[in-house]
Formats: sequence, structure tokens, C-alpha cells
Amino acid sequence: MGCLTICSVLVPLLAIVAPIAMSAAFDGRFWDVFPAWDVKDMPDLSGKVAIITGPTVGGIGFESAAEMAKKGAQVILAGRSEAKGNEALKLLLQRIPHAKAEFMKLDLGSLQSVKDFADQFGARNLPLHILLNNAGVMANPFTLTVDGLESQFGTNHIGHFLLTKLLLPHLEASAPSRIVTVSSAAAFIPETLKSIEMLGCFK
Repeated sequence: MGCLTICSVLVPLLAIVAPIAMSAAFDGRFWDVFPAWDVKDMPDLSGKVAIITGPTVGGIGFESAAEMAKKGAQVILAGRSEAKGNEALKLLLQRIPHAKAEFMKLDLGSLQSVKDFADQFGARNLPLHILLNNAGVMANPFTLTVDGLESQFGTNHIGHFLLTKLLLPHLEASAPSRIVTVSSAAAFIPETLKSIEMLGCFK
């Protein structure tokens, strides 16, 4: 069976199976069959301070903040929308009444906003043990940030890079500390392409 025949069968099959598999993975059921780290394994975080960008309700940032707060961390929900941020804070406090949580405005699409956020955090003389870079935009129409950068690149990458750089002294002073930068399922695309290449389709 030639490469063209294999690819003509494989591509439509992937088009059907991949969305189903991704849906299962996003719902958390797919990975349950593999023994691995579980949120229950998270250690006690009492006395720790965490900043989570992109805390929209229903997203990775919000759930991460909730789990960290449940473990005793003081969590700062950092987002560009005060309405969505306050909604997330309200829901988090309903779910975990004893949580130490607050919202701070941060627009990663504005370098000035990132600097203002870092200055405001620094003025509070708090330690910083966890920085979770989670916020991001995807597949939005071509627009520029206020600094003239393509919006997806400026928000997802440059904004988080500057935020991390400005908060690094606080993280270093609070060691042991962690910087966690999340991605999307697109991170698995190279492995998928590698598997297809091994079948000889890209000779």
C-alpha cells in the first residue's frame, strides 16, 4: 500500500477521531486511564502566594487558582476584565469560603499595564512563590496591541515575558518558587507530525 493511499485513509480518519479524542482529553476523562500526578497530590500551600493570569471562570487559570486556594495559598487572580475577574473571585469564594483570594487588573496586551501590575504587586511587599502564566488569546482577527505588536504574539508571549522578568526578583527572593507557563493542545502537534512523517508521507 503506497504512501498516497495510506494518507488518503489516515487524514479523514484523523479528522473524525482527533476532535473526539481532544474533547475527551479536555474533559479530563482521557488522561484518567494513565497513572500520573493528580490534583490530590498537591502539597499544602499555606503561607504561599500565587499569581494566576487569565482566571476566567471555567478555564485552567480559574481551576488552578481554586485548587491552590483550597490548599491554603493566597491567590491573586490577574486579568484584563474587571467584570470577569470579579465574577471569578465571587465564584471562587463561594466554592472555598476560607480562600485568601483577590483580583488585580492586568492587561497583557499592554506593556504599560504589565509594568503597573508589577509595581502595584511590588509595593505590597508580599513574597511570590508561584507565577502561573496561563492567560492567552487564540485565532483572533489580525489586530495590533497598543504597543504595535500583533495581538496574539504580544499578549501570549511578550506580555508574559515582561511580567515574568519584572516579577523574577520577587520569585528569587521567595525561593523555593516556581514559574509555570501553560500552552494549548497545539503543543502536541510536532509529535503528531512526527508520527505521520514516520509513515513516509513527507518524503
